[in-house]
This record gives sequence, structure tokens and C-alpha cells, in this order.
Amino acid sequence: MGRSLRSLEQSLAKPRSAAAKKAGGKGRTKSQPRKVKKVEGFTASLATQQLAPAQLQEQIDVIQLNNHSMRDLYGVIAAKRLRIPCISYLRSARTVFLPSSVARFLNRHVAQFVANSHFTKQYWSRLGIDAHRIQVIYNAVKDASVETLNVRKEWKLNSGVQHVLGCVGNFSEGKGQDFLLRTFAYVLEQEPHTVLLMVGDGPRRPALVQLAQNLGVSHAVIFTGYDSRGRRIIAGLNLLVLPSHMEAFGRTLLEAMAEGIPVVATRVGGIPEVIEHEKNGLLADFGDAEGFAEAICRMLRDQSLRTRCIQESKRRVRADFSLTTHIRMLEHVWRAQSM
Repeated sequence: MGRSLRSLEQSLAKPRSAAAKKAGGKGRTKSQPRKVKKVEGFTASLATQQLAPAQLQEQIDVIQLNNHSMRDLYGVIAAKRLRIPCISYLRSARTVFLPSSVARFLNRHVAQFVANSHFTKQYWSRLGIDAHRIQVIYNAVKDASVETLNVRKEWKLNSGVQHVLGCVGNFSEGKGQDFLLRTFAYVLEQEPHTVLLMVGDGPRRPALVQLAQNLGVSHAVIFTGYDSRGRRIIAGLNLLVLPSHMEAFGRTLLEAMAEGIPVVATRVGGIPEVIEHEKNGLLADFGDAEGFAEAICRMLRDQSLRTRCIQESKRRVRADFSLTTHIRMLEHVWRAQSM
């Protein structure tokens, strides 16, 4: 690590900026901590590098860090200094190395870890986090449908297009959009009247645009750029594809399931905990472009399979991924630590 844990702790002892002092605790300036307090008042979320300890001790019972502990290390140190229980939400599987000294520090000073999937729990336990103190609470989604976006009209698709596929996510390493483009070349051989919407943006976009051209599929691929209407777009698709090389959970899967849109995804990370092959979607191995393409084409053609998967997906959203269940489980964790 660039700086030791001791130096990180010392940085929290620096006085607040003049702007924060001037604010006098009224309102919040850019230099003050960001605080999100639960309505009942017994818990709060905190992301900060500079704290006002005396003030915060009177207001906060629990600090929840909404990213993995390595990125929110300042928050753990803050909780230690303030003697406030700290909860660390493990949401990703991108950290490839966790120094043993940091793992020991986290195990000592984080009161409870929460993981968004059993895969994420196992991933972080292999890095040194105490598995007995990691509770799995799945991500959740609103089961009420949103207003569907007419994607054919929005992107001026011609009347000959029979299927609209979509991939929604950041264009970054591990998301597998390059693999999807290679897969799509095989899809077009079997289903030529198909369009792929690549919804999102990121550092890999130029390379992906070039790859689509090299593969000869650019005529059937639309790079929409970042679009805040992600779920509305998903609701207008014929099929959502998730081609990730690594995925701790896959939130877009829940959005598609809630909207009654069938899913084909890769069999990696936490995805099989959301999608059960042949029950509420189809899974294929990452890297097997022909196999992934075959799964996509099968889902497009087999109406009985689509209907069965849609029905099971909606049932699973209500049973396993509802906001009510998610909030109840989180509140139980918060209350246990704030007593």
C-alpha cells in the first residue's frame, strides 16, 4: 500500500477546513462529511476523509460503508476513532490482493460484513476476511414495472428488425462486451434481422466500436452512450444479455426479471445465484462464443421457454429480491450493531 494504516489514521486528525468551520454545523458544504441518516435515526451511512468526531458521536449509531472495505478504508479508520460500529458492504470482486495486515485490521474493526452474493462472500473470505462475519444479503429491485421505452422508435430501427437485444453496463474490463460482439457475429448468421443495443460508456468504447467494424457487425450494433433510462430501455428489449467475465451479482438481471424480459448470461461469479439455467434464463460459459450465441438464438425462438423463464423470474423477484426483504435484513443488521 502507498501509505501505512498509521498514516491514514493520522490524516483523520487534521482540522476541518475553514469552509467547514464557517458552516458551524448548519447545512453542508463540499468539504464537510456526506451523511445519509435513516429516518428512525438509529443509523447512518458515512463516506468521508475528514470528520468532526465530537459532533458525529452524538448523531450516529452505525456507520455503513457502501463499497468494499479496501476502497472505504478511511471509513473503517473513522469508525475506529469514533468508536462507532462499522458495517462494510462487499459489492464487488475486483480486488485481487489484500495485504494480510489490512485484512487483520478490517477483521478487528469492522463489526459486520455484508456481501451481495455467496460468491462475493467466498471471494473476500479467500482474501482474508473472516467468513463467519460475512452475511449475504442479495441486491433488490422494485417489482413494479416502469414505463417501457419504445427502443425501435428511439433508435429509428427499420420495420425489418425482428429482435432487439440489449447489453446495459459500463464499458470496462471484466464486463465482456468484446466477447458479446464476437458472439453476436454468430447470432447474425442464424438471426440476420437482429439488432444489438450496447447501452453504456467507458474507457473501452473506442476499442469496442473498432471491434464491431472488424467483425463486420457494426451495421447491426448501436452504441447508445450513457443513458439514465437503463431500466426503461431494458423493458423495451426482446432479450437482455449479460456477457461478463467477472460479476459479483449482476443488478441488471433483476431489472430484466422484474420487467418480464428474458435473460441469457454467462456462468460466472454470482450470476448463477440469480439465474438458474433452464428455469428463469439460460447460462453459457464465458469464452464460448458459439455456445453463447446458441443460447441467445434458442431464447429468441422458443416461445414456451421464454414464457416459462419470464414467469419464474417474476416469482423469484418477489420471493428473493424484493426491496421489502432487502430492507428488513439490513435493518436487522443495523439494529444488532446499534444496541
